[in-house]
Amino acid sequence: MIKIKIIMADQDPRTGHWRIGQEVDDGSGTTTRHLHLIPAHAFVQHPAEFGLDPADSRTVLDWLLHERFVPHPDPRDTGPFCPYRNPPAAAWAAHQRAIAQVKTTVTITDPDSHLEKIHRAHDPHPISVWEAQERVARDRAHVQHLERRRRSHG
Repeated sequence: MIKIKIIMADQDPRTGHWRIGQEVDDGSGTTTRHLHLIPAHAFVQHPAEFGLDPADSRTVLDWLLHERFVPHPDPRDTGPFCPYRNPPAAAWAAHQRAIAQVKTTVTITDPDSHLEKIHRAHDPHPISVWEAQERVARDRAHVQHLERRRRSHG
């Protein structure tokens, strides 16, 4: 069992990235420190990709903290997770199933409520949400176009 304890969270004033300090116990008895960086735009971009509520920072943050533990036998094997090749709800369901499996072997705790700083600061601007949705629509159309071309040229 991997145990992760959140020990700090702050936002880099220059890049806007969230820096999340973690103490990681991999089960061997040795605790190491890690710094998990999450770009602030991920809290708007990912909801747009998967059709999630852009105001729901808790769901997105939980997913981002666990996602790195999802095993992929091949880095290119992201098929069921891709919100551009699958309906967004189906891709999100694949992510939820994978995260549920990860949570059987990884626990993340935040005993001092450091992550609350992220949730309090999260206030996506409507224009940012609209821009993310527009980008996703363009990317999805482009991927669909490429898939149709690939099928027709066999």
